[in-house]
Amino acid sequence: MGNPGKAKQRKLIAHFNRYGYAVIERALDESDTQLLRHECDSLVNHCYLEDDVVHDLGCVIEPLTSGIRDTDVKDRLRLRHSTDLFRQYRGSIHDPRVTYLLLSKLGRVAQMFLPTTDGPYLLNEQYIVKPPRSGRSTEFAWHQDSQYLPSGLQQEPAVSCWVALNDVAFDNGTVIVDPYPSEVSCQPDQEPQQSVASYITHHTRAAQSYSLPRQTFAFGRDTQSPDDIPGRYRIITMPAGSILVMSGLVYHCSSPNDSASFRRCWMPQYSANALYHLPPSLSDSTASVPTHGVSVSPVPPDTRNCNEAPVLETKPMGELVVDSLQTQEPVLLVALAVPIDSRSRRAGRVGLKDTNHHNH
Repeated sequence: MGNPGKAKQRKLIAHFNRYGYAVIERALDESDTQLLRHECDSLVNHCYLEDDVVHDLGCVIEPLTSGIRDTDVKDRLRLRHSTDLFRQYRGSIHDPRVTYLLLSKLGRVAQMFLPTTDGPYLLNEQYIVKPPRSGRSTEFAWHQDSQYLPSGLQQEPAVSCWVALNDVAFDNGTVIVDPYPSEVSCQPDQEPQQSVASYITHHTRAAQSYSLPRQTFAFGRDTQSPDDIPGRYRIITMPAGSILVMSGLVYHCSSPNDSASFRRCWMPQYSANALYHLPPSLSDSTASVPTHGVSVSPVPPDTRNCNEAPVLETKPMGELVVDSLQTQEPVLLVALAVPIDSRSRRAGRVGLKDTNHHNH
């Protein structure tokens, strides 16, 4: 009989390819989860001194741009071209162990779902915090994470690792996923895509099959409990330390936080290839030449308090949740700007964006 850890991973990958998302319950232990909560709280406390977390920051706090450490934009660009510099700087924000989670542990999770053999790239990182009883000001509308990238990059393989730092459910602002339509998705026992081209073809085709025009449902009077949400949507209910992995092309939204407590999550995002997202003013001779030759995309619309949702008549599918992700100690390094293979010195690994927030 095969390794049960590997069997669970195959089921997760198959579920992700079929529906555009997967849930890994309790992937992080309590010490890791508590470490992230502490960093999140320190950033929130810092930002509260100058901004309103909901109205000024849109519930999103990015560690590198939070102002807790003084850096200008060009300093942050330099961090992208040296994993060692990034590790040193990121570790100084709160605790070096967070950097290990970001560049190694979560990187291994992302690699499971991306068509890459030498390790993914860190694309973005943010905490998303919904204050207690903040109501509809903290709901987020239906969107795809890929819409925050330049149009030429929106089909590139990328995943969001949405890590719950508190137990999450409908009443405190969890994610609601609209799975890929099942008739165009691969079957659960089908092997995952092995190449970038086949991965892009499959996930793009799945995303294009959402029914149009989109109908809507609104949070509020008509959706006061999970029973009010149409059955085709997946309301993500999971304990702290769990990870929701989402394709950049799957539609999702999040509910308001009507509870008496903060709802915190941490969301690193990873891509299979180097994705450049630089304002034209910074794309000079001192910056790496973008491999895809694209400039920055327009600032996306604020997705809060919008009610548009894709609707497709499908039968609800069973939820896939596993107890834990079994992996060995990391052998890969998620590189920001340098290849994982230290023998190579190709330029161009890039990730963390300066603009545009993904809202959940």
